Amino acid sequence: SRHFGSDCLEPRWGRFLSLPSPCTRQLVPAEMAGDSDKQVTPEVIAQHQKELDSCLADVEAASKKAKEAAAQALETAEKCRHIEEETKKMIEQFNTGGNK
Repeated sequence: SRHFGSDCLEPRWGRFLSLPSPCTRQLVPAEMAGDSDKQVTPEVIAQHQKELDSCLADVEAASKKAKEAAAQALETAEKCRHIEEETKKMIEQFNTGGNK
């Protein structure tokens, strides 16, 4: 699909949110003048605002999911550290004959 009716492709959400947008090309005045049928009207602005709001909502949702995943990863890492410490204690007890 097209992004804002231009020739830029709409950015796709990949694995990383920091991927560069394909819509970074600036129009030169000659290109803008050639689009006499593309006038800025309140309707065009409203449509762009709607698309922008939708895009920002998607970014917000992705950000929330990333924060939740990071919190879960930290919790899992803490559990792993606890298990590792318990395992080290058991190995030490076993090696020193503490389980007899």
